[in-house]
Amino acid sequence: MIETYLNEVINERVKSHISLKNNWNITSEIGMLVDLANENEMLLPRYFYWLKNYFEAVGIPFEYLTEEISNEGLAHFQIKNTLLKGLNSEYIPSTSSRNTLATQISKLHIELFQTIEKHSKPQFEAYIINDAEKHLDFLEQSIQSDSILLFTEYIAWANAALTALGISTNTLIRFLISIRSIIAQSNLHNGIDYIDSAVKLLIDGNAVSATSSISFTQTIESQTYLKLLLSKQKIQATQYILELIDQGMEIKKLFIDVFQACQYELGRLWELNQITVAQEHFCTAATQNNMAMLTAKVMSQTPNGKSVVATCVGTEQHEIGIRIVSDFLEMEGWNTYYMGANVPTHSILWAIEENNADLLALSVTLTPHIKTVKEIIYHVKDQYPEVKIMVGGYPFLRDPELWHKIGADGVAASAIEVNDVALSLIE
Repeated sequence: MIETYLNEVINERVKSHISLKNNWNITSEIGMLVDLANENEMLLPRYFYWLKNYFEAVGIPFEYLTEEISNEGLAHFQIKNTLLKGLNSEYIPSTSSRNTLATQISKLHIELFQTIEKHSKPQFEAYIINDAEKHLDFLEQSIQSDSILLFTEYIAWANAALTALGISTNTLIRFLISIRSIIAQSNLHNGIDYIDSAVKLLIDGNAVSATSSISFTQTIESQTYLKLLLSKQKIQATQYILELIDQGMEIKKLFIDVFQACQYELGRLWELNQITVAQEHFCTAATQNNMAMLTAKVMSQTPNGKSVVATCVGTEQHEIGIRIVSDFLEMEGWNTYYMGANVPTHSILWAIEENNADLLALSVTLTPHIKTVKEIIYHVKDQYPEVKIMVGGYPFLRDPELWHKIGADGVAASAIEVNDVALSLIE
């Protein structure tokens, strides 16, 4: 049987080139070739092209497959060399527009995988196109930012979100290979290395994001506080915070080790579908009230004459980080204008003008929102070139050079150092 032959011979060769982890078995991918040949020979050229891209993505010479086909024949399926040359001309994108590429990707992926992937059927075409547009959008952002790490972080985030919805890593890998197969013919062809890096991380099980990493609540204090909030004991949670202060816990340390850690954990649990939006909002509101109470206790009596506008970007709801930044600056004498989450660009520009701001502080927790950060920076630099821009958040910790690539003036790795960084930028 040719299926047995391919499984035994090809897979042995493949194992010498790649460590197959995460239950990803290349024989299942090669085996699909046989199934497709039995079902629809018209799909063979497209499937060969997809398989070629898959082999290239994981660093396996595709000749391993084509040589065996040539040597052994596969005459039973009447496969000719012309089938190995690639995608039919109808699949080569006629334009480089995002919509066209997404449609081509969806069409190829549905045709190849509708019989084996429950999420890749024709009735889900609109969702598949939408996912393709998102991936392409972020791929383009990552290329423009010259950051492969930015794209792999996005894919890690997407994998965690999809896993929470019951969509497997294997499904995402196959979809990325479909994207690779199409962009190889487009003006995004220089994104091939970005796709390959993401695929290898997923196969090796090394994709880690803010949503898939271990718990952020590593201390007894943060665990106790979060447990109280999730059990709806808001008054008890506030009393516990006051007890920590009475016991001598420094307020800035409490903000970072308890409030910030708990908020990161809430975001992780929400992205993994382990808590509801209502729970996240309840806990966030309680923490914001507690932060306001404590900030009032240590307000600086000596204003420094400097003004800062602080906000989250895009659709960010993880606003505690930037609230802590704003509160810490206020403790140091800054005139702060805290705008919270989900603020449109035009409102940020208005706030800069209205408050005669010296500094704009932007926070981002999720990598998909880097595009919005870049857009805000562009508009601020265009209209208020004298205003300095400081960024912070998870993506900037993962890629230490990202702040510079997107045009910011500086980055704060933590809230503790934010005042020193801010002062260094405006002096």
